[in-house]
Amino acid sequence: MGRYVKENVEDWTKVGAKVVQIESTNDSLREQVQAFAKTGQVLPEGYSLRADFQTAGKGRLGRVWEASPGENVLISFLLTSAGLRPDKLFVLLQSVALAVRDAVQSLVDRQDVVVKWPNDILVEEKKVAGILIESVLTGDQVSYVIVGIGLNVNQVDFGNSVEATSLALLNGRALNLNEVTDILTRKLQSAQLHLKGMVSAGDVYPLQQRYHAHLYGFGQWMTFLDLVTNKELLGKVVGVLQSGHLRLEKDGQEYRFSLDEVKYLRNSYQNGEF
Repeated sequence: MGRYVKENVEDWTKVGAKVVQIESTNDSLREQVQAFAKTGQVLPEGYSLRADFQTAGKGRLGRVWEASPGENVLISFLLTSAGLRPDKLFVLLQSVALAVRDAVQSLVDRQDVVVKWPNDILVEEKKVAGILIESVLTGDQVSYVIVGIGLNVNQVDFGNSVEATSLALLNGRALNLNEVTDILTRKLQSAQLHLKGMVSAGDVYPLQQRYHAHLYGFGQWMTFLDLVTNKELLGKVVGVLQSGHLRLEKDGQEYRFSLDEVKYLRNSYQNGEF
């Protein structure tokens, strides 16, 4: 499968490592993959690195991910590209997002668990999990992918943030972090296997359908911040392309925005702004 990652059909919960504290699980796992490759060793797909606390946890666009020590699941997984080309890797993010969403849904037993484009999981419009995917290329081929997931589990104090929640807050009780990790890992393994089958068959449309069924604000008017002009933008969310571009409709025209061009501000439909 490659010099960095090998096929693994065994239970992914059986491979990986756990540490008390680390700067970043994504960075450390990438360094570990590279170090193994230099000695001719190859890690299995699904290998994970989990930490009780990250001193330099990160989100998309270099944002900081903050979490209380020992209260959440902070984990990175080594994956293949599932056969996707570099320009279609957002499909992998969609698959991972749905896997995390399914894990959360099974742990809180409610249906209002949604995926917020491009990489957050929300419950009651509050963030319960975030995803960061980083790929390593060799030429025009994807050598491997590292998927970092931060899932708020037992943290109940988020300071001044009113936009975050946790499984404990939603359930009214603390959960076992190891059990939550196993559920998350198995959901991700199942999703990756399913994705490989769809890519091999040349049809990821079922994944696209399911992603849109759980997409936050789909079919609704939302207000965004245009990161290029720094102005607010009102548009109706009509979908997300395989490239990751968000499709917005306004005044009968469709506009497409990349991951670094806009960000959500608020749900204008619920706020009665139009």
